[in-house]
Amino acid sequence: MSFGEQILSRCKELGLTQQNVADELHITRQTLSKWENNKSYPDLKLLLALSEIYHVSVDSLLRENKDLTSFLNRDKASQAFNIIRGLFWLLIGFYFWSPSNYWSVDYRMKLATQLVVNKKRHSA
Repeated sequence: MSFGEQILSRCKELGLTQQNVADELHITRQTLSKWENNKSYPDLKLLLALSEIYHVSVDSLLRENKDLTSFLNRDKASQAFNIIRGLFWLLIGFYFWSPSNYWSVDYRMKLATQLVVNKKRHSA
C-alpha cells in the first residue's frame, strides 16, 4: 500500500476530513490531496505530525514506500549541502572583509616590519 493510500484509508477509518487534517497540520487541503495521490510528500516534521494524527507509527508509513524514503533522504542531503555552502561563504567573507586580513602579504610584511622596529628599539 502506498503512502497516499495509507493516509487516505486512515483518514476514512477515523472519520476525519481533509480540511480537519489540513487545519491541524497548518497546511492547505490541496497539499494533503497531493500527498494522498502520491504527487508529493511531506517533510519529516509533517510526517511525524501525520503519524500522531492518524495514530500510526512513522515506520509503518515509510516501510513500503521507497519514493517517500528517497524523498526524505534527498531532503537531508540538500540541507547538509546548504549548511556546508553557507559555512564556505562565511569563511570567504571573513577572509576578504576582515579589517586586518592576516593572510594578505601586505599585512604580514607590516607585522614583520613592526617586529624588527620594536626589536631595534629594545636592543638599543
